[in-house]
Amino acid sequence: MKKSVLLNLALLLIAAAIVSSCSVSYTTVASPQSKNKMLVTSGDLPNKNYEVLGFVESTASEMGFGIPTEDKISQMKTNALNNGLVTKGEALGADAIINVGISTSSQATYFFLLTTNVFVKGTAVKFK
Repeated sequence: MKKSVLLNLALLLIAAAIVSSCSVSYTTVASPQSKNKMLVTSGDLPNKNYEVLGFVESTASEMGFGIPTEDKISQMKTNALNNGLVTKGEALGADAIINVGISTSSQATYFFLLTTNVFVKGTAVKFK
């Protein structure tokens, strides 16, 4: 009897560890609000002559209970764009950030908390 209880407890802990390592991905669009009205695009600017200033990236993370809403994820993406990517682009003197990519992931932590991460990257450019 004692052996089966211990076996069931071990199986339960293994199952909880497997479930807690699952991840979820979202695709919500966020819009930047630059002070200088910086152009931010997921593509290139083929009709513009520009100089590449460098690669910029930013992250935003939040831990909470349950899966976050689309509104919360959109807010995190906007914060990552405005407080990170656009700010870093402005510090470089960029007029635009091109080829922007946004990825979001969520991972269970401590069996009941969910950590959501937003990663934003792009190329800062200056128009000639």
